[in-house]
Amino acid sequence: MKLFILFIGVCCTALGINDSLQRKRISDDNFDYEFYVSEKQLGSYQKQKAYHYYKSGEIHTAIGGAGGQLLHGDFKKTYSSNGIAEAGEFNNGLKDKSWRTWYEDGQLKEIMQWSNGFKSGTYEQYESDGTLFLIGKYRANKKQGRWISPITKDTLYFNQGKQIDRAALEAEKEAKKTERAKDRKYENFQDFWLDTKQHVKEFFRKKSPEEKERIAKEKERTAKQKAAAKEAKKAAEKARKEKELAARVKALEQRKAALKKKTEASSKKNLPKTTAEKQQQN
Repeated sequence: MKLFILFIGVCCTALGINDSLQRKRISDDNFDYEFYVSEKQLGSYQKQKAYHYYKSGEIHTAIGGAGGQLLHGDFKKTYSSNGIAEAGEFNNGLKDKSWRTWYEDGQLKEIMQWSNGFKSGTYEQYESDGTLFLIGKYRANKKQGRWISPITKDTLYFNQGKQIDRAALEAEKEAKKTERAKDRKYENFQDFWLDTKQHVKEFFRKKSPEEKERIAKEKERTAKQKAAAKEAKKAAEKARKEKELAARVKALEQRKAALKKKTEASSKKNLPKTTAEKQQQN
């Protein structure tokens, strides 16, 4: 009997039966909505995040809070013509996981990845004929890395939502790699092996003309820096030796002058006395 009750509980969980959720269906002039709301109330809300909630027959959105029943679980919006317009999932009022939108004729329009209320992951946008128009990535709700438009052949680079040039992005990546390399500690052979494979893969990866040019310039710059450092070291060594030699010459001249003075004093002392000196002495 206990096993049977346990089996029923597992099945209910698997089928998503949850007494705390209520299914809602509403409509406006252009769309029909089907979604679930939770009876539970959050103790606190996260700032800078958009919460979606149901109140007075409508869906509302507020930053950092909610004034009604939070949307939770599957969400579907359809056109009045019954074609699907948008589908995704909410987690306590926050968009989560993969969300998609469609044109009215059923053609896919956008694919957006969410993580607990923030855009996070790959973003894809399509033209009405199904052609990929834009692809990029979000991190913590901000554009990050390379964004490409296959149609216009344009490529833009972003860092924490701000557009930057490619050289700056590559420099930042190299700096992070260097920093990680300084702090890298392999806990086991598997970590070492995976890291080695990544380096080998990067080394043999086919590089674009722009990357080849950048690498060549970087090598040239590094070679110039090494040559300049070598010349500076040689010049410093030469200056040190010259200074040391000058100090030795000066010390030798001082010793010669002291010896000469001492010799002259000794010579004067040993000279025979004059007649006047002898008379004065007597």
